[in-house]
Amino acid sequence: MAEKAVSMIIPVYNVRDYLRKCLDSVAAQTYKALEVIVVNDGSPDDSLEIILEYTAKYPHFSCYTIENRGQGGARNYGMEQATGDYIMFLDSDDYIAPNCVEALVSAAESTGSDMVVANCYDVREDGSILDAYKNVYKSAVTNLTQEPEILFNRVAPWGKLYKRELLEGLQFACRVWYEDMRLIPKLYLRASKVCYIEDSLVYYVQRRGSTMNNKNY
Repeated sequence: MAEKAVSMIIPVYNVRDYLRKCLDSVAAQTYKALEVIVVNDGSPDDSLEIILEYTAKYPHFSCYTIENRGQGGARNYGMEQATGDYIMFLDSDDYIAPNCVEALVSAAESTGSDMVVANCYDVREDGSILDAYKNVYKSAVTNLTQEPEILFNRVAPWGKLYKRELLEGLQFACRVWYEDMRLIPKLYLRASKVCYIEDSLVYYVQRRGSTMNNKNY
């Protein structure tokens, strides 16, 4: 049986110092049925030149440049281009373990889940680990009706694999902060099966100047 295709969407804005580490981790994935959609969100730095290095080297990488729409708008544009059976999101200043996609797809296929959620590491810019974040759940395969408390785990779009149809008709809000909090709970409501795995597969970089570290609440 052919592997199910996965579309990974990476919005990029002003992250030249972190982008290569992100894209290197995606290029190193053990799962091969992967299309990588990198959306240059009108970035004013030389992120585009870095992206084009990777699209020239890796046929499964593609680059799209749009006027600045914010992370939500860039992810929406990426979803419009995606052809995979599953969708993933990755922020361009974070990076993933080599088996990230493979582990998530394996769990989705073995359990028939609509969404698979991994644990992650919070790391400093130098890669040192600040915290090993663990999702809280009672059953590895569950849903929001059975365990409403799973909604209090991180609602970030990354670190999760989604069946394509779970996202149909939905979009991220554009040009607002915490756009993920407006969409991810809706996906939990739609999902009949949510699978949690113990693997820590995403390295969430706590960098200066990122949205989550901006004190201008």
